[in-house]
Amino acid sequence: MIIRTIIVAAVASLSIAGTGFGDWGPTPVSTSNELTATDGSGYDFFGSSVAIDGDICVIGASGTNSYTGSAYVFTNPGGTWSQAAELTATDGASYDFFGSSVAIDGDTCVIGASGTNSNTGSAYIFTNTGGTWSQVAELTASDGASYDFFGDRVAIDGDTCVIGASGTNSFTGSAYVFTNTGGTWSQVAELTASDGA
Repeated sequence: MIIRTIIVAAVASLSIAGTGFGDWGPTPVSTSNELTATDGSGYDFFGSSVAIDGDICVIGASGTNSYTGSAYVFTNPGGTWSQAAELTATDGASYDFFGSSVAIDGDTCVIGASGTNSNTGSAYIFTNTGGTWSQVAELTASDGASYDFFGDRVAIDGDTCVIGASGTNSFTGSAYVFTNTGGTWSQVAELTASDGA
C-alpha cells in the first residue's frame, strides 16, 4: 500500500478539511484531521491556498487583519498535525492579500501577496531554522506596475522560484523566475507566452 497525504481546502467553512490517507488510485480517501487556525475568525479565508512538502504544510489565510493576510505552518511530528507558526509580512498592510498563494520546498516557503502597492504585488520568502520561520526576502518584479497581481501564483523548487503575475500587459500575464545565490534572491527571467494576447 502506498500512503499519500493530501490537503483539501474548504474555504467556505473557514477551515481545512485535513489530511487523507489511502491507496494511490481510485480508492476513496478518508479524512483524518481538520486543521484550523488557533486565532481564526470570520472572513479570514483560511485555506485560500495550500501547499505541502512531507510533514510540513502551509495554509494561506488572505483575509486576516482586514485582508492584510497571513499564512500558517503546520507540522506532523509523530502523526499529529499541529500549528507551528503564523507567518506575516514585515511590511503588511490592509488589502495586501498575503497568503493568496503559497508554496513550500523543504525549509523554504514562498508566500504571494498580490495586492501590495496598488495590486502591483509581491512575494515573500521565509526559511525555517531550528523550528523558527523568518522572512528573508521580499520579491518584486523589475517592471512591476499597478494591477499586475504579481504573486497571485507561486512555485518553488530548491533555489529557484517562479512567481505568476496574471495582470501584466492588459491581463496577458507573465511569470518571473528568481534564483537564490548565496542567500540573495534575484530576478533572472520574465516568461511570457509566444502567442500571448
